[in-house]
Amino acid sequence: MSAWAAQADHFPADVAVGRWVQANDVPGRDLGRFLRDVGSTPASLAIVALVVVALLALRRPRAALLSAAILPAFALQALLKLAVDRPRPSLDLLDRHASVTSSSFPSGHVMSGTLAGVLLLYLCWRIPGPLWLRLPIATWGLGAVFLQPWAAVSLGVHWPSDVLGGWVWAALVLIPVLYTIERLATSGDAQDPC
Repeated sequence: MSAWAAQADHFPADVAVGRWVQANDVPGRDLGRFLRDVGSTPASLAIVALVVVALLALRRPRAALLSAAILPAFALQALLKLAVDRPRPSLDLLDRHASVTSSSFPSGHVMSGTLAGVLLLYLCWRIPGPLWLRLPIATWGLGAVFLQPWAAVSLGVHWPSDVLGGWVWAALVLIPVLYTIERLATSGDAQDPC
């Protein structure tokens, strides 16, 4: 997919889907801009770092170490953007409602938000705690995974295929990390359960 994105400014369905998302902007531009700010790469990186610190404080060093394995993925997205070097949607095809300077593929906001959001969702499911604490964390995680992509296309800063690329690259990082955490948690290691 990355190789194809490097060869094409947009995929065949990108314009039609992008225009449909912009015409049906359910969350609205203000929420889109807010999501873009709180779901930025620095914010998502900070959240993952806080998760690592929290897991260490909860005496879950293996889960903390594996969660920290996600951190290099934030640099990976910058390298992918440089390698693919796909331009942002042109103004004659989509309306742009935010300023951008980097390349388009994969969507860094989507990849970062998915990395942090899925990690939070997994930990909210796996680590017991009070509902008043887990519910807002899980809500943020869901928003990062599902509303951030909508906002990226709605604001005209990404093609739908950029969003898909962000999800795919995040999944390629998250699946082995979460699989390993789950394996450790179910192996019966009482010293470091997840």
